[in-house]
Amino acid sequence: DRNGARILAVSGVLLVSISMLWLSLFRTDHALFDVSCALLLRGFGLGLLVTPVSAVTMNSVPHHRVAMASSLSSLFQQVGGAIGIAATASFYQIWLGWRMRSTSGGALSPELDSLRATFMFGAALMILGVIPSLFLPRRSAHVAEAEQLAPLD
Repeated sequence: DRNGARILAVSGVLLVSISMLWLSLFRTDHALFDVSCALLLRGFGLGLLVTPVSAVTMNSVPHHRVAMASSLSSLFQQVGGAIGIAATASFYQIWLGWRMRSTSGGALSPELDSLRATFMFGAALMILGVIPSLFLPRRSAHVAEAEQLAPLD
């Protein structure tokens, strides 16, 4: 709360985007360690993103509405996750179908090419997530108020 949610959320979005771009560069011969590092970066970015957004959500409602806000926040996260997975899988299938019908061949297998395109698509969507993250408050209102009331040392 002291540093605000904005910088953490924007950093999280950017880290997840970078990890997805990194995953889009992999080939079938990449070491498991490389994939693990990309997924670790993704997990760290998601932690930086989800935690401050949840805190802003809970801090923005009156105390007697926190239970309802928490339930709705969880519901929207679950529905958003399901829609995101469905959209990503649909993108992959459409790209794969187009790639299988394509006569250009190319250096990559249709499956790997489709996976790369899907990761790039996901990275582009995550980068768009910076826009709403910029509207998060810099600092929590109650922290700013407490600092104003605290005596100066």
